[in-house]
Amino acid sequence: MIPELTTPEVLTIIPARLGSKRAPKKNIKTVAGKPLIHYTIKAALEAELVSRVIVSTESQEIAKIAYDCGAEIPFLRPPDLSEDYVDLADVCLHAVRWLAEREDYHPKYVIKLNPTAPLRTSEDIDAVVHMAIDKNADAVIHVCPVEGRNSWSEIVLDGDGRAIEWYRRDALGRGECRPLYTPFGGTCLIRPEILEKTRTMYPSGFYAYIIPVERSLDIDLPWHLYLADLILNDIQ
Repeated sequence: MIPELTTPEVLTIIPARLGSKRAPKKNIKTVAGKPLIHYTIKAALEAELVSRVIVSTESQEIAKIAYDCGAEIPFLRPPDLSEDYVDLADVCLHAVRWLAEREDYHPKYVIKLNPTAPLRTSEDIDAVVHMAIDKNADAVIHVCPVEGRNSWSEIVLDGDGRAIEWYRRDALGRGECRPLYTPFGGTCLIRPEILEKTRTMYPSGFYAYIIPVERSLDIDLPWHLYLADLILNDIQ
């Protein structure tokens, strides 16, 4: 259980554009009977430490679905922030500035929740807020263990697939090596002033909250949708 604390204003931004080359319209694909974005909106709405849940999208279709799921749609995202390689930090910064200018709304924390992580829970979201408060952190992100690996060796390959460098840490036994973690970019918390200053969701010195591998599925390819459908049908 999360201990009682003075709850700060926490804005959740769910960036969801219609275009996706590898899995077209994935954010609203039906997964276990509901649009994919439904699961992230639901988790955010059920999080005890989240104040507002908005969806940033350029699509009227996504906007209607997200609104029906309970999210706020205060604006439609500009087309220039909806291209393939737009940094999501800029998408979040646009939302923060829009709300500040139009509503005089100034949250203490902003959380970016990608709609492609349907297994993330409300408890996972609350945990990053709690860590931010407890550590007085500028930013907290979810990370997950790199399963089946450790840091005892690293191999570098050339363009032909040939191993050209092999770093070994023979001074340590395999059991003594530090575990490795990979960023789970589906959940990033940051102070708005740090976002404004750094223009990144991963500023120097961010804190990491470890999320179990089994909740770290991030939908990127069509077969990920199939896997999510199997899992969610099983656990619902």
